[in-house]
This record gives sequence, C-alpha cells and structure tokens, in this order.
Amino acid sequence: MIKESLGKVNGLIQAWLVTTNYITSLAPEKQAEEVKALMADLTALPESIEQAMLSKMRSKVLGNLSASEKAPFFFKEAGPQTIDFELEAAQLLARNVTSPKLANGNARSVNERLAAAKALRTFSVTTVGARFVTDAVNAIETESRSARDSDERSEALAVLKVLKAPLVEADK
Repeated sequence: MIKESLGKVNGLIQAWLVTTNYITSLAPEKQAEEVKALMADLTALPESIEQAMLSKMRSKVLGNLSASEKAPFFFKEAGPQTIDFELEAAQLLARNVTSPKLANGNARSVNERLAAAKALRTFSVTTVGARFVTDAVNAIETESRSARDSDERSEALAVLKVLKAPLVEADK
C-alpha cells in the first residue's frame, strides 16, 4: 500500500518536473535523463521506508516473545504431533540473534538483534531455552572474533552484552 501510494506521488512529481522551466530549458535529449536523475532518490524511497517499518515491526514482535513464569508457553496438539511453543519461540529468537542477515540477504538491523537477544535471555531459566541462549552466546563470540571491521565487532559485542546480562525481576 505504501509503495502504491508513493508510486502515485512519484508519478505526479515526475509529471510536474517535466513542465518546470529548468527541464523545458534543457535540450530535448537531456530532459528525460535529468528527470530520471532527479527522480532516482524518490524512486528508492518506498523501499527504504518499507525496510525501516518492517525492521521496527520485527523488533517489536521479537521483543515481545519473552518467557514469563506468569504466562508460560504451552503445547498444542496438531493432529498426530504436539507443538511446543516455548521451543518454537526460543528457536526463532536464537535464529534472529545469530543471523546478521535476513533471508533476502539484507542486513538485519542491530535493533532487531538486540530485541531478540533480550527476549532470548529470558529463556535462560526454562528447560528448553537455556541451550539456545548458550548456543547463541557461543555463536556471537565467534562472530565477534571473525568480524571484518569494527562495526561488525561492535554489533556482535552489543548483542553479546545483552545475552550475558543478568536477568532482573522485570525480565521474568
């Protein structure tokens, strides 16, 4: 919906641009080239807005998957199988903590990883989640050692700090 709306706005802006004195004063063969150059940033805008919004939504969802003694996760019968929602949540959080890239190859935001790490840390007191926290700590330590630049190392260390932080009563 955002892309469609911004696409319409971009079309209107482009229609206006071709009528401006600046564009009409250019040689005919240069007009289209100049409009295209001016529109380049606007064309990329929907994708950057979408990425930012999706990242914020993922951070919110991941951050709310915290384990709580007051509201434990449950099992669900699904035909012949039983689904362990605690296990599923811990696995999802661990993947988001330890994967600096999204499935599409784009970088996962540090805020997403931090939100997932904070939520995963709450699973350290559960029977199922403790091993995921330990595995995530080991993976992030490896990531920090093999970082190719200071930004990658700083991000890994920030995630590690959250994973290793002691649980406080508010986290439980």
